[in-house]
Amino acid sequence: MGYSLPHLTLGGSHGDTHPIRAALALSLSAALLTAGIPSASAADILSATPSTIAGATLAVTPPTASSPPGVSPDVYYDEATGTYYLYTTNMPTKAYTSTDGTNWTEVAGAQLPPGFDWSVVRMGPNDYRMYHAGINPNSPSVVSCTKMKKALFYSTSTDLIHWTTQPGPILDDVGCGVPHVLRKPDGTFLLYYNTITTQHGVHIATSNDGLSWTPLSGLVANDPDLVDPAPLMMPDGTYLMVGSTTGGGRGAQELQILSS
Repeated sequence: MGYSLPHLTLGGSHGDTHPIRAALALSLSAALLTAGIPSASAADILSATPSTIAGATLAVTPPTASSPPGVSPDVYYDEATGTYYLYTTNMPTKAYTSTDGTNWTEVAGAQLPPGFDWSVVRMGPNDYRMYHAGINPNSPSVVSCTKMKKALFYSTSTDLIHWTTQPGPILDDVGCGVPHVLRKPDGTFLLYYNTITTQHGVHIATSNDGLSWTPLSGLVANDPDLVDPAPLMMPDGTYLMVGSTTGGGRGAQELQILSS
């Protein structure tokens, strides 16, 4: 089994019009969630509930000269090999591996699909699916944050290194921000994405096969300022999400931690 760790958007802003955000020279920094709840710590169980995330903070490890460059990273942990795989949005896009999640080595000869804003799910043994955003230059945008339409595509792989792009897009409009796909234990899928087509904020779509999507009504946390969702299913079946806010015209973006 494997699971996808949340990606955090570094650099740029929610309103960037270029598909690859500004400040690509920024290095990735690791963010660790520290809840510090005695009951959860004593049981050695990671959980996301209103009580376990109360007072939670994000401790950031400063980047070093060897930190992989890029933005909108996604990390996938392969339990079978004990290997972390990191995919970054950069020019060009690159893949890295690690045995500890901190020290990374670039993968020579990696074949990544054209696109950005990755999220990886495991479909079965040696069967992986990578969801990624892409710009359709021939289709005008329906939202004001980009001049071209941002759509959702997917690619497949047997080794997490060599990816084959499949026909698409599978979702015509994912607005702005960084979309993210989760595959639940029952085999169904959840897509979190930003759009202002109906109402600004983080929207959810569901799917039985990860290809045909049904949007749900409403916003995550009923918060129109929430963007760039980074969801993660915890070992006990609860869900954690790290997202950022637009700042609401009040200044810099801020990170938020939510539970479900």
